[in-house]
This record gives sequence, structure tokens and C-alpha cells, in this order.
Amino acid sequence: MGIVGIIAPDEAPLLALISLIAPAITSGNVVVALASNPQPYPAIVLGEMLATSDLPGGVVNILTGQRREMLPTFATHEHIRAISGVANADERRQLKLGAAESVKRVRLQRTEDAPDWFGENAQGLHEIRELIEFKTTWHPIGA
Repeated sequence: MGIVGIIAPDEAPLLALISLIAPAITSGNVVVALASNPQPYPAIVLGEMLATSDLPGGVVNILTGQRREMLPTFATHEHIRAISGVANADERRQLKLGAAESVKRVRLQRTEDAPDWFGENAQGLHEIRELIEFKTTWHPIGA
């Protein structure tokens, strides 16, 4: 996909953030992640750990800030090619409308359903597949 915007939920600020970031970078994407608004500290510590790890610089970028101020930019920014995360009904509507302008993939879980980050469905191949864009390449043969 390229650049994936990650929207972390307010609950389970570290586990949920890692569960959303890992499939995106595993499939070769770069991540711009919005940390939990009320509990940003775990995301900040994760960012510091990633900065000193073997992960190339710029692969994971973590932002902190007011969710209501950042979501419109995530939705309409033309370099972000996909959005993945957890959002309430109003946020989902706002993200989908903004994403339609730049034709980006939106994959959001409902806050109302309280995702189980410890469950088997929280991680897996299906999460990685959602953040891959397949393209057909034609190679001419012959003269």
C-alpha cells in the first residue's frame, strides 16, 4: 500500500497499537500511528524502543495529539494510502468520507464492539492481507 495510517484505541494502548502496527510493517508498509489520546505514554516508549532497534528509521512514526484534530488529516492526506484502526461511529463516518476523496482503503474496527486484543482473531494472516495491494505487471516477450 505504501503509507498506512493507524488509529489506536483508548483502551489497551500498547497491545492494540502493536497489534495494528505489526501487520502493516510485516506487509512492507510504512506507518504513521496516532497514539491513544488519554494514555499516550506507552506509545511514546514504544517509539523510543523502535528508534534504537534494527527497524529502519521512518518505518514507524508515532504521533500524539487530540484525536478529533488529527483524524481529518488522516482521512484526507493524499500520501496515506490506507487507514487501519479502531473508531466510534462518528469517527468512522468522518474517516470514510475523507478517504473517499483520495481513494484510500479504510479498515476500521468498531469501538462499540470492544475488540479483544488477546483473542486469536486479533492477529493473523488476514490482518496482513488487508494491507497489501496486488498489482498486475505486464512483461513483453518476443520482438
